[in-house]
Amino acid sequence: EGLVQGYKYSPALSELYYSYLDDLYFSQHLTKSEKSEVRLFIRVVDDYLYITNSIEDAQLFLEALSNYRNVNYEKTVVNFEHEKIKVCDEITFLGYKYETKTLQVSRASNVYTGQMCYKIAFSSALENLTKFMENRIGQSGIQINSHIFNFFYNSEEIIWKHIFTTFCLSANKFCTIMAVLCEQEEMRRYFNLYKKRVTVKLSNSIIETLIKNKPAEFMFMYCINHFRYLSFKALYLCARKTPKCSGLVP
Repeated sequence: EGLVQGYKYSPALSELYYSYLDDLYFSQHLTKSEKSEVRLFIRVVDDYLYITNSIEDAQLFLEALSNYRNVNYEKTVVNFEHEKIKVCDEITFLGYKYETKTLQVSRASNVYTGQMCYKIAFSSALENLTKFMENRIGQSGIQINSHIFNFFYNSEEIIWKHIFTTFCLSANKFCTIMAVLCEQEEMRRYFNLYKKRVTVKLSNSIIETLIKNKPAEFMFMYCINHFRYLSFKALYLCARKTPKCSGLVP
């Protein structure tokens, strides 16, 4: 049962599955609460990090987590007294160590150079927000997969669907970061910079990958304005779905 390991659609299918479970089990932790002023829910594939200033809220999260059959409680850590789960003030999550008393974030000592991990760079971002946003806008943060953008494997119709999905992934990441870190008056400037920089870079990367991965006799007909249109559409869609960013679009 299940999918072949390394299957090109596994990440997308996994995300669909876990997104459904998030809504099913953690819906109350994805919204604001009167019980806690601080509430941060992060999931990267099947790894969870939940931050709250309410013990009751934390206990409810653990109860919701118990709905999963394959929870590895040996790797689960909390920073409050618990009978069955390891207690520690330092929590390592995807290669980074979080000091829960001071909220300092640092690279975990057991992560080797070059090992892929996901960094939530709130500490450095808050020190120099402008520089952080400029750097984030200058890169898409989205890997262009040559197996997906490949005319040997996929029809042109499927390729265009992948293109729009890629723009949506990039826009969603950007809007999320902007909503967390930016004040309202700063958003429009970054929003416009995103349209100018990421659209061009991401479009060029996709086009370059497609040209490299097509039969010699196949003519890929495209217009750069079509790519820009799809990118803007994805950005507006994600902005509308991100409450703090919704005022940026008509």
